[in-house]
Amino acid sequence: MEKLIELLNKHRREIVKKQSWITQWHYNGYTFSLDNLKAQQAELLIISKQYWFIKWLVENEKIDLDGYPDIDFFNGDVNNLLMYLAIQDEPIQFLISILK
Repeated sequence: MEKLIELLNKHRREIVKKQSWITQWHYNGYTFSLDNLKAQQAELLIISKQYWFIKWLVENEKIDLDGYPDIDFFNGDVNNLLMYLAIQDEPIQFLISILK
């Protein structure tokens, strides 16, 4: 769980660097914590396409599917991974299990 929180906060800092001053103001004082991850809204945000966290993980080579030979469709395709996360009963737990 700590690894996921660390990556979420790193992703958030990169968003702030790339966005306008309004986005910087909105995100600057916010960091993810364990309590945040317990909220359903946080789960939906993390695995959403609009937040681009999953895409960021893939682009930064933070995903390891070596232990999941049955997931042969991934091949670095963010949309396939998003679809797979969407059908999981516990997508955050699955995401944690595939982080490098």
